Amino acid sequence: MTSGSPEALDGGDALAERLRSALIAEGRAGALEAEAGSPALLVVRRYLDRKADLLEFTVSVHPADRYVVSSSLRRIVEAA
Repeated sequence: MTSGSPEALDGGDALAERLRSALIAEGRAGALEAEAGSPALLVVRRYLDRKADLLEFTVSVHPADRYVVSSSLRRIVEAA
């Protein structure tokens, strides 16, 4: 799942985030206290400045049974 193009944050900076399923690699299983080959959520984030220069790049692996993604949206309609 991809959030699409970076969404503007306060000050004009941006975040591009990509979520996908993955399997826990043998080399990471011990550190994550999880079984190698078990399902996980892989999160890749790119933080960009106003010029779209990369500020930070992160890759996170979350065992499937320890991560929940939830969203809450609210529509605000302004009176004409």
